[in-house]
Amino acid sequence: MKVLCSIALFFLMNPALSRAEGGDHPSVNLRVNNSEEVSQIAQVGNLISLEWASSRVDSCSIALIGDKSGYLFFSIELSGIETIQLPWVSDRISVRVLCASGMGRVSDEIVVVTYY
Repeated sequence: MKVLCSIALFFLMNPALSRAEGGDHPSVNLRVNNSEEVSQIAQVGNLISLEWASSRVDSCSIALIGDKSGYLFFSIELSGIETIQLPWVSDRISVRVLCASGMGRVSDEIVVVTYY
């Protein structure tokens, strides 16, 4: 029992390891402009590159949500790369990949701070 508790505590204290090993849980990882930073800067009208990879999921979609206006939502492949033009004027655009499986839903999000 003590060994099992130690192993569980190790993985709880090292979530990157438990995500990397994957287990049987669904996962998704998003990169914007080749980076996993949670906040990025881009000029309105510029192109941004979205790259995502998922595992143990049945479907994925992406949402772009502007803080002032605008909302885009569409289905995507389970993994892929897309280049899009920032479609509207907002100070911040949340880029969120949402994936679902029979075991639940997972998501990853990066906020793009825009400037003119």
